[in-house]
Amino acid sequence: MRRLVFILFYFFTAIIAFQEETTDIIIEGDALYTFSENETIEDARINCARLAIRNAIINNYTLESQNSLLVECLAPDAEILKILQEEISGNTIYLRLNVILYNDFIMDCNG
Repeated sequence: MRRLVFILFYFFTAIIAFQEETTDIIIEGDALYTFSENETIEDARINCARLAIRNAIINNYTLESQNSLLVECLAPDAEILKILQEEISGNTIYLRLNVILYNDFIMDCNG
């Protein structure tokens, strides 16, 4: 029993030490993007993601170098990952983007 307690103690100590050494940066960016009639949905998604990233950076989040990249946004794809690398200049950031796409040209069914 003492051996089990000893092992568990070191296991949780190692987890806590590991968490303290790595600094995960979560950038939360919000964007409401209205896209035009001649813009494709793919272009709108990319532009909206770019806007959300810029909003997050403008909100004075500290960017530090990390080892991995996690993107949570509306259907993340290779193009958005490329934008992230351009915007953040090689730093690795954890991003949580709340992205809303709105099309002025989608008419109400009743009108």
